[in-house]
Amino acid sequence: MNPLSVIMIGAGERGLGVYSDYVKENPNDYKFTHIVEPNFEKRKAFAKIHKIKAKNQYETLDQIDFEDTKIDFAINATPDIEHFKTTNTLLTNKIPTLLEKPIGITYNECAELEKISKKHNTELIICHVLRYSPFYQTIKKIIKKIGYINHIKQVEIIGIPHFTHSYVRGKWRNSKKSGPISLTKTCHDFDIIQWFANSTPLKITSYSAKSEFINKIIDKTIPDYCLQGCPIGKTCPYNSKKIYLNNSEKSWMHKDLVINPTKDGIKKALLTTNYGKCVYKLDNNVPDNQNTNILFKNSITGELIMLMTGAKSNRKIVITGTKGVIRGNLREGIIYLNNEIIKLEKSNSHGYGDRFMLKEFVRSFKANKLNKLPTTISRSLISHKLAFLAEESRKSNELLIFNETI
Repeated sequence: MNPLSVIMIGAGERGLGVYSDYVKENPNDYKFTHIVEPNFEKRKAFAKIHKIKAKNQYETLDQIDFEDTKIDFAINATPDIEHFKTTNTLLTNKIPTLLEKPIGITYNECAELEKISKKHNTELIICHVLRYSPFYQTIKKIIKKIGYINHIKQVEIIGIPHFTHSYVRGKWRNSKKSGPISLTKTCHDFDIIQWFANSTPLKITSYSAKSEFINKIIDKTIPDYCLQGCPIGKTCPYNSKKIYLNNSEKSWMHKDLVINPTKDGIKKALLTTNYGKCVYKLDNNVPDNQNTNILFKNSITGELIMLMTGAKSNRKIVITGTKGVIRGNLREGIIYLNNEIIKLEKSNSHGYGDRFMLKEFVRSFKANKLNKLPTTISRSLISHKLAFLAEESRKSNELLIFNETI
């Protein structure tokens, strides 16, 4: 069977990274035949890698005649603020779509896309990649061994490099422009908690301590850009020189600075873009730590802790039951089931879920069983509602009821 024909919407870090890399490793699963990307350099770079014809390279979705275009499915990796409009167009034209999380930047957008998907009988699958990782899949298989579940604690350690890159300097730094961090970062952590609880949430409360970056008063001698000779540069953990120039030029973060990263190109970006700016001189308004507590209908309690701390991203989990405890460290690939140790492959903070998600998506598409996947739009709405309520609770300091309209 020939590889499936796929249209890529958005050639940013995910488009040029995860989805592009998968094709190199699995050339018989799908091939990119069309690209939609407003940025000329990114569009051409993606098209060159995948040998996409000039006539199939577009700035916007509006330029495509879907009735006269052969596309099996779409991967939508546009900026969050564009998810609703672009996905609406794809579903309306009956193009099955794999959509990056979050679904939308308001709960109304998320719920509306579910209605549109049902109206056009076209599947919308959300990239809650953690569900597909061997780490969380293994925990799901063994969870019954600890009896009735009492409490689920999921800890996400974002890490200083990732947090400052994406949530202080990057495109998710301001909730008014992209959505709250409970949505843009931890909606798939909420998804994991709800998946293991296997129940509907009842109540939720969330809070955060004072952020390191919001309204911080600093010395007037500190320059706008770290490379301009910052007097505290040697000791500052957020120094852009440490984060970008002391790392490999192949770091995923560098693609946000320069499409084809070189040392000179990175240096130029660090003197001209937000990625090189002092972290205390930006419009960041999202917290660097947040704790959310959930009560489910089956009396299970859930806890999500999001932290900036550390040099590397990681996730940890503790599940307590009437017959024991499960503890796990995703990056180390270790799961403890009471006194038993289960060793998996060491991984990144997604546990290689991206790769397994794509493999499962293609398999399900070919079998006409996309609706059986665990991350359909309908199955993913609960996590998103939890994320929006967590932000509302954090700001209001109130306990919120899950089934009330938001």
